Amino acid sequence: MNDDGMGGLAMAIGIAMLLILLVAFVLPFFAGRLFARKRGWSGAKSHSASIGMGLLGLACGGLIVIATFFESTWLPPPKLSFIASPGFTGDWVVLLEDPKASQAIDWSGVEMAFFGKSARIVVPTSGILRVKDLAGIAGRADVDVMWSDGAPSSASAGGPAPAGVGARTYSAFNRESVNGAPAADPPFGDQAAFAAYIEARERVARGK
Repeated sequence: MNDDGMGGLAMAIGIAMLLILLVAFVLPFFAGRLFARKRGWSGAKSHSASIGMGLLGLACGGLIVIATFFESTWLPPPKLSFIASPGFTGDWVVLLEDPKASQAIDWSGVEMAFFGKSARIVVPTSGILRVKDLAGIAGRADVDVMWSDGAPSSASAGGPAPAGVGARTYSAFNRESVNGAPAADPPFGDQAAFAAYIEARERVARGK
């Protein structure tokens, strides 16, 4: 989309937000005035009731605007903070959902309006970590990823785990190299090659 198209979309969104806020204020404002009239109120008391109802509606309209146009603010995505173990030099961490695993993702926080969950995960030297489940991040492309050393993460992958590795699904996140060119991405699109990738790294980490 060209700049004109982006500008037109931004203008349309801005107008839509203003209309939502306007309606959210005007309708309760007049509802408050009608309520005051039925109660026999007049003057400052009637005016206060109208303004109060209008401001309450405006607040609700603001929530509607945030929920509609700022989804990541309304429902923040889960946050993962990866801590690289000494010796980890990889470019990717692969989380495998393995019901037999002893480790689980230790989430903190709650998923609700304006709040989200977060977790700190120590990445083993293999770059492969088996956890009991990937609930909350499996199939999501909006996970907010941070690395403890400040390295950025700009790519992710996920889906059914390759056959033979003893896992159900996987979620993978990259770690951009800050010194030199990054290595090639894991072979996510080739199930056999990806299974071999996982097995090789786990085998090396076990010293075999």
